[in-house]
Amino acid sequence: MNRLVITLVLGALLLAPCGCAAPPAEGLEGKSEKELLRAFGAELPDERLAAAKAMAKKGPEVVPKLIEALKHKDWRVRRSATDALADLKAGAKPAMPALTEALKDKDAWVRAGAAVALGSIGADAKVAAPALAEAAVDGDLWVRKCALESLARGNVTDDKELLLKAAVGAMAIRESGWAAKRFAMDILNRHGKDYKPAIPALLRVLEAPPEGMWDGTPRVVELLAGMGAAGKAVPYLIELLKPERRTVPRKAAEALGKLGGPAAPALPALRTLAEKAVDKGAREAAKKAIEQIEAAMKK
Repeated sequence: MNRLVITLVLGALLLAPCGCAAPPAEGLEGKSEKELLRAFGAELPDERLAAAKAMAKKGPEVVPKLIEALKHKDWRVRRSATDALADLKAGAKPAMPALTEALKDKDAWVRAGAAVALGSIGADAKVAAPALAEAAVDGDLWVRKCALESLARGNVTDDKELLLKAAVGAMAIRESGWAAKRFAMDILNRHGKDYKPAIPALLRVLEAPPEGMWDGTPRVVELLAGMGAAGKAVPYLIELLKPERRTVPRKAAEALGKLGGPAAPALPALRTLAEKAVDKGAREAAKKAIEQIEAAMKK
């Protein structure tokens, strides 16, 4: 539970520069660029983010100073610079080389911020797509998440092979977490529903579902079905049917029901789930899956 709470808190901190609500820049209106840059190194994240937003409001003319800030010795200043550039969106295009270099920063928060900023630039950041693809398999899970989100939603590139390899590479890393893997699956849904090299990575997701994967199981199975590998998912789904768990067994049961006849080996586990699941939704899903599988077997 503690690990999940920490993950959610870290996610909230990272979401603000991705476009969610951020603290108002109270008291920063009219501040000079020099004063705002000093605030980039503030101890409190809210103050840094407010300063970054206030700097971005000054327009693209501040980009040269933000590029310089990306070289600052303090990681907080470097991260704040990426946040300001993310707010500038396409106006941050001149900073692309510096942001691409920042994807290799020694600090993971700076690398994550650089990935977000490049994604916010959009199609103009196409030249940075290979670097974002490399960041999708970064050693830090939040860097992977931000890189994949930029590739999936930032319209940075239409290079399907690059996108698919980045998605599969990230999914193959067990520690990526559901936040990253759902963006990888978005890429697969859009560009590679029949991309068979993704099969082992998708099965690995079922083998060790990341925390937060509440509604992801049917999506994984749907992708496997499109790749002609739905049957391979059955043993993994059976393992997810443990009645003491909550949401995951329900989603696993729903996925098995949709598979029909090929899911017959799961019937004993589904019957146990229908009787003993602590969650009413899981019991109902198991009963429905049993009906669907048995009906398919009679055809």
